[in-house]
Amino acid sequence: MTASSPSRTAASPTTAPSGPPPPRPPPGRSAVTAPDPRLRRFALLALAAVALGVAATQLSPRSEARSLAPPRPVHPVRLAAPAVVEPASRVIELQAQVQGRLARVTKESGDPIRRGELLAELENSVERANVALRRAELARAEAVLSRLEGGAREEDRRTATADLERAEAALEAAKIDLERAQTLVARGVRPAHALDAARATHAMRRAERDAARARRDRLAAGERPEVLSEARAEVERARAALALAEAQLAQTRILSPVDGFCVYRYREPGEVVGRQSDTLPVLSVAGVGVLCLRAEVDAADVGRVHVGQRVHATAPAYPGQTFSGTVQKLEPTLGRKNFRTGRPTEKIDTKVLEVVVALDPGQNLPLGLETTCLFLEGPDNAARQEEGRRGQGNLR
Repeated sequence: MTASSPSRTAASPTTAPSGPPPPRPPPGRSAVTAPDPRLRRFALLALAAVALGVAATQLSPRSEARSLAPPRPVHPVRLAAPAVVEPASRVIELQAQVQGRLARVTKESGDPIRRGELLAELENSVERANVALRRAELARAEAVLSRLEGGAREEDRRTATADLERAEAALEAAKIDLERAQTLVARGVRPAHALDAARATHAMRRAERDAARARRDRLAAGERPEVLSEARAEVERARAALALAEAQLAQTRILSPVDGFCVYRYREPGEVVGRQSDTLPVLSVAGVGVLCLRAEVDAADVGRVHVGQRVHATAPAYPGQTFSGTVQKLEPTLGRKNFRTGRPTEKIDTKVLEVVVALDPGQNLPLGLETTCLFLEGPDNAARQEEGRRGQGNLR
């Protein structure tokens, strides 16, 4: 009885909590404080916004196109070289072949031209008169030769035969008179001088008969070979003289050597041209075709350029623009530099190789424009380098 009293004292109302005791958590779990309802609402709104953003990105056509577009290839630049814009055929400067005064210039800068078209002409009245004279001489020589080669006409032959017959008849009459005179003189009827006159008449008629016969025979047989040879030689001489006169006249004219256009007109009518000390042309022309770039590549970089290589070009006159083309030709020999960039680091005495780059169609640039050619490193260049490395490995 005495031992149970302390336990009742420990459970006295002064130490026990008021109200029902809180529920205990299940075994193995600790008690968790309940989250705030406002935090839960904010988290749900954030998740919804992220889900809408992901859906919009996936359904956007721009995103789809960006994902389907292949990556743009990037071709690094292998080499840069100065270049100038030229026509497909180089600019041709035309000068007078002989000294003289310009009579006319038919083209202006930029005008189209045709091959063989007259572009300029010197005063040439003397040369034209000489050509007319030589043509007349040739016509006369050809007429003489034609007459000799064709022989006599039928009318001439009939006339020669008739002349021969008259000459023979006259000779026969003179012979009869001579015989009568001889008889009369022998009888003493006529004086002796009558016989001399008859003999002279007979001799003259015989000579006339011989001349008529020779002419008849010559017309029938044609001219002698030496006469024909002389006539043919005269024709050849006249032809050579005409050719020389025409050549002298042609030297006073400037004709277009190509189909293209006039690049620049340097001279005006009235100016004297053709002097040995005069280097200024009358006109410069160029052929029709796509434009090209003529680049100068240093001798040390020749192995980095080849036909078919793609090229980009830039020019200070066209900022922000790039022009494209393809290497068309490599000159066979090295030469001296023609272009000067003015940079302090530029090498002036170095050897260079001229490379012709054909611009793609539709790119119009003024002739003579200075540009910079950027020779690109394309897939074909990489293949070439790989083949070169394999070849060196095989040699080792």
